[in-house]
Amino acid sequence: MPARQLQRLEQRGFGGCGHATRSFCIAILRFIEHAQGLGFSLKEIASVEVAEGDHPISCDEAIRLLSGKLVAVDAMIAEAKARKSRINALIAELQSRKTQA
Repeated sequence: MPARQLQRLEQRGFGGCGHATRSFCIAILRFIEHAQGLGFSLKEIASVEVAEGDHPISCDEAIRLLSGKLVAVDAMIAEAKARKSRINALIAELQSRKTQA
């Protein structure tokens, strides 16, 4: 992770590693990057309680968070499909008017 990105994370509440081990810090940074790649905001990520060990969060917590994100993504997809349908209907209507004119 670039130093500039790390500084931004620290400014948003993700403090330095302090007394944590280097491997734990790396695991946390990877977790943050991975979570962002899945659409989680830094605010959402900051609300997660992390623990030292092989995995920053428990499987149960990960499943809960991912399930919630999946519901949100499904809602966005449904909204986008409805919007696409309205756009297609408007295009068809405008093309029909154009042909009649």
